[in-house]
Amino acid sequence: FVANFLSKMITLVMQGLILIVAVYFAYQDYKSVDINIRFARQKSKVDSETIQRLKDVRTAEKSFLDSYGHYTADLDSLVEYVNTDSLIEVRAIGDKPDSLTIIEAIDLGIIQRDTFKVSVLNNKFLNESALKKRKYPFDSEKFIYAPYSGERFKAQAGVIEVSGGIKKNVLEVVDPSPIVPPALKIGSMKEPHINGNWRE
Repeated sequence: FVANFLSKMITLVMQGLILIVAVYFAYQDYKSVDINIRFARQKSKVDSETIQRLKDVRTAEKSFLDSYGHYTADLDSLVEYVNTDSLIEVRAIGDKPDSLTIIEAIDLGIIQRDTFKVSVLNNKFLNESALKKRKYPFDSEKFIYAPYSGERFKAQAGVIEVSGGIKKNVLEVVDPSPIVPPALKIGSMKEPHINGNWRE
């Protein structure tokens, strides 16, 4: 009788221990999956913000190139350019009848062309069409910083020679401290493009 009782007790204790161990491992699995899901969400959000800021740098650099004939690696100069410089914009004033071309309407004095100065900030970042494309608000002082680390993007600019001896401006701007490699970036110092290394 005592041996039978002890055998049942040992069986119950063992089953209890197995159940506790199973619950513990199930919780650890859940916790591990939950951490991975949270990390993936965080990485996606940070990548999205970083891409938006790199696109902002690209927009500013394209405009800087149009204004000065070269890209700049000096990101402070880029911020100053966006905040204080202006662009020349030619606008047609008047309505062109459907029966005429723009040149005919200008020749007849129906429409006129005039030149205006517009701020880089308003023209490239704060106009209605630019704002519609944005997921995050534009900050003209912070767009040169990685959103996750707060570190300034690393920028290089220069000129390379491509086939036929043609010289091309090049630019590369990189997130200096990504959550996980590879770092998000725009451009290349070896090829004349300013595409992002993410799927656009």
